[in-house]
Amino acid sequence: MAESAPIRRGVQLNGIYEIDEPLAAGGMGEIYRGHAIQGGHPVAIKLIRDDLAHDEAALALFRREADALLSIHHEAIVRYFVFSMDPTLQRPYLAMEFVEGDALAKLIRNGPLPLPKVLALKNRVASGLAAAHQKQIVHRDIAPDNIIVPGGDCAKARIIDFGIARSTRQGEATIIGTGVAGKYSYMSPEQLGLYGGDVGPASDIYSLGLVLAHACRGAAIDMRGSGSPADAIERRRTVPDLSGVYDEIRPLLEWMLQPLPGKRPPSMLDVEQWTPRRAAPRESTILQLPGRGAAPPDEGKQAGAGSGRQGAGKAAALAGGGLLLVAALGAGAYFFLQGGDRKPEAAGRVQTAAPAPPPPVQTKPTTAPLRAGAADRARAVLTRFDLGGCALAAPIEITDTRASLAGFGARAAPFEKLDRALKESVGIDPDIAFSEISDAQCPAVDFTARARETGGATGDLRLDIRGAAVRGDEPLSGSITSSAANVELIVVDDAGKAYNATSVLRGNGPQRTLSMRIRQGSNAKAQRVVLVAVASDSPIESLHKATRDTAANLFASAGREISGRQDVKVALAVADLQ
Repeated sequence: MAESAPIRRGVQLNGIYEIDEPLAAGGMGEIYRGHAIQGGHPVAIKLIRDDLAHDEAALALFRREADALLSIHHEAIVRYFVFSMDPTLQRPYLAMEFVEGDALAKLIRNGPLPLPKVLALKNRVASGLAAAHQKQIVHRDIAPDNIIVPGGDCAKARIIDFGIARSTRQGEATIIGTGVAGKYSYMSPEQLGLYGGDVGPASDIYSLGLVLAHACRGAAIDMRGSGSPADAIERRRTVPDLSGVYDEIRPLLEWMLQPLPGKRPPSMLDVEQWTPRRAAPRESTILQLPGRGAAPPDEGKQAGAGSGRQGAGKAAALAGGGLLLVAALGAGAYFFLQGGDRKPEAAGRVQTAAPAPPPPVQTKPTTAPLRAGAADRARAVLTRFDLGGCALAAPIEITDTRASLAGFGARAAPFEKLDRALKESVGIDPDIAFSEISDAQCPAVDFTARARETGGATGDLRLDIRGAAVRGDEPLSGSITSSAANVELIVVDDAGKAYNATSVLRGNGPQRTLSMRIRQGSNAKAQRVVLVAVASDSPIESLHKATRDTAANLFASAGREISGRQDVKVALAVADLQ
């Protein structure tokens, strides 16, 4: 880049503005502090570089952005006053509002911002960018250097440098025009050529997500690696590690930082309007489960029947051991489940994988390699194989070289038959991770199986539980990921009582985190709980309004309600309480 000679103090531009002092140099030009000759109010002046003053492409970019920005009127965006060509210097320039204050980059060098400031920053910047996007203007260079924070007040942050690529001379070069624009540390995947390279409003959403993560952590997420383009691209194929960000804002950042542009929030307005989900008041008892040994109403025989794992005498052994489900927001912070009506939260779109498998109770190693086409034959066997009631087989991985399944049911016999069928039909001995449940929990498995038959596979619904066994006072935690607008979480204890635990979910993006403590009485024994995640485009009222019920009643009502619907996806997981 050719260096332009600094403009000396006192030089006038078109008889309107006068140069006071240089402030910075960028990829397309220099920035000066100046003032209006009439009135004396301060202005910031950008002059295009000497060597670009007659470059038609650079001039077109400069003029196009100037014309667009002159039409934006938003308090979070620095106002543009004049775009003109000075006849003496023969250089185009932009005159704009001068804002006193430090860049966000300087502010966060002192450490992380408190969560309220991060949320204020999010609201302010997203609101300004939403106004720009409505004018079809994409910033392309959202970074801490391009956000000014007057007096350290994030609620008054101002966005600068729209659409003008620049270099900080520290190795984060940018290219103007249709090439790469934005610093490596904050660039979106599509700015590096991924997913078609179509840079649009979603690109600003991704960059703002990285800026907010930096503000939370006090340090930027390493999106550059070795500094090579290949390494930078690779780091954008998955959601980056968000260690160190506040739990309250993590769901939003995970949403904003989805690799695929279409899986991010639909607009900056969605980012601005997003708020952390509020928990119920501390120590406010809303819902308490009864003793686990008592048979649920109208289900005495079913609950007492037990299974090979549970045993007929288990109910008596567990009598008096009550459960209490509470959301866990850190050590010592307990928030009880809230029942009753809730307003479902909208979810964005996100690319997901198959549900994570439960811990294997019994597995078999594959004894022979699969042959070509074996994966299709194995899937065909699974489609037509009748496991009977209270049995569900969920594929984890089926390829021509591997077959593994998750099995849920009250008996192991159906899965032993499936094992033999796969071996005889396909010539393999599959891995089956079998999780045994009680007879009273069977309605949850049957509901899941029927939903999979009518609505298809779980698709983009994913239920992940961190750790299969929960000991003592540890929280049961995980996440639910879905593109559906409505998500419900139902917990079923081994006596067959079902509870709507949706209120423990945190976040209103495509990924909701869950964390809850399941307190047991002092004489309680180990038990297994079943978790059912249900995603749908419109609410399932029988689940949405449920407070507590028997699993048989609740899932029978829900089954009737979803009959014929194709939008319902269900995922199931189990966890052991020890």
